[in-house]
Amino acid sequence: MRRLCFDASALAKRYVPEVGTSIVNRIFAVVPARRMCCLMLGAGEVAFALVRRHNDHKITDDRFARASAE
Repeated sequence: MRRLCFDASALAKRYVPEVGTSIVNRIFAVVPARRMCCLMLGAGEVAFALVRRHNDHKITDDRFARASAE
């Protein structure tokens, strides 16, 4: 079975609207979760990006909480 491996930039697009967000959201809508993966380093990078954008008031408290819970 083939898998899709996301880098930190692609995963961040899932939570912070920017160019490419619609493509990443479409992939998440049609590809089963069992076929998607990322490196643990990538997960840490996404967490850092979310904190940075939250601290800069670029994402709301609610969006930050939902993204952090996933």
